Amino acid sequence: TVHFHTGIHCSLSHRNRLFTFSGIFIEQETVVKKLNKQVIELQKALEKANLKIETLETLIEVSEQDLKIKIRKKSGAKQSKL
Repeated sequence: TVHFHTGIHCSLSHRNRLFTFSGIFIEQETVVKKLNKQVIELQKALEKANLKIETLETLIEVSEQDLKIKIRKKSGAKQSKL
């Protein structure tokens, strides 16, 4: 049995090439299609997250350079105690 972090679990019966997918029997081809679809969705989400990170890093760089605003902490800097 394989458990995915999305709450989906599946197991394989080698005899008839059927999986149980969240408690429902389905064919191996269907499982592969579902998993491929999930991989594509996760790749898109990762691409979107990476684009967001790149955009925010650019925003920080422009703010620091043009507006002379210090946003990033220096590595090893201690937080001030209020």
